[in-house]
Amino acid sequence: MSRFPTILAGTLLFISVLLFAPLANANDSAVEVTPTGLQFKEVRDIVIEREDLRIGKQRVDVTYVFRNTGTQDLTTEVAFPIPPYEFRIAPPGGIPSFDDFTVEVNGTPVLYRKDIRAQARGKDVTDLLTARKISIKDFDGLPDTEEQFTAKIGADMEKFRETGVIGGDGWPDWQVAITCHWTQTFPAGTRVTIHHRYTPYTGFRAFRNEDEDDIPVRACLDQDAETWLNRTIPPGKEVFGSAIWLGYILTTANNWRRPIGEFHLTIDKAPEELVSACFDRPLKTTGPTRAEIHLRNYQPTQDLQVFFLGKM
Repeated sequence: MSRFPTILAGTLLFISVLLFAPLANANDSAVEVTPTGLQFKEVRDIVIEREDLRIGKQRVDVTYVFRNTGTQDLTTEVAFPIPPYEFRIAPPGGIPSFDDFTVEVNGTPVLYRKDIRAQARGKDVTDLLTARKISIKDFDGLPDTEEQFTAKIGADMEKFRETGVIGGDGWPDWQVAITCHWTQTFPAGTRVTIHHRYTPYTGFRAFRNEDEDDIPVRACLDQDAETWLNRTIPPGKEVFGSAIWLGYILTTANNWRRPIGEFHLTIDKAPEELVSACFDRPLKTTGPTRAEIHLRNYQPTQDLQVFFLGKM
């Protein structure tokens, strides 16, 4: 099983069910709720006039200003997929519950429903786990509950391995996808502001500045970042760096009427850290603890990955 998961979050989506259609996290989108799950759909009368996205290692904040350009009110289910994540032993901060996820519409808190699904090798294995009373979102409390977990699977351990639910190392190998959704009305010709906040699930690994280590490549370093890396974590030396990363899917914003009128991204970091982003535009460092970018008439063509690099 991979111990280097991609952690993604993104734009609100309209969905029309099959909860696992796209597993990755995304901007808010419209959806329909059916007996088979949530499935994304396109809504062309609604435009994102502005998106303000603020990303840090401990918190993600995003605010959207939507406007219904049509002549009729539109009521639909709106969903925000939380980043899918995998099991890791002792991740920094533990495995998040995402119970701190919030939805505010025009400044008023909104209650939402939460769908929790499990997938292995591209298939939904939610029923397989729930039938054995295995908790999906926290991997049944592992590694502290290994004996109870093994007992729940019992004689079906080989079946769980064959389906990819359990890895060859005996640990869970399913991905967790949590989708928060609620019913939203967009009045004709009116702006609606939607705000989310949550604690992200981040990846972490120590690394060395060597050719065989993939962190410097995955982090999409520019020339200035390469200079910082070689100065701070010199190659050929017994010096280790720390990499923390998370991602955010932007391309699902294209389910709304394109483009995004104004897009503003802020990344918060520690003064001693280097922040690097895999993004279709270069970031600008605007202070010792901040990098930003502001775009107009923006249509995402790729998703965002953010790396925070430091010296251990």
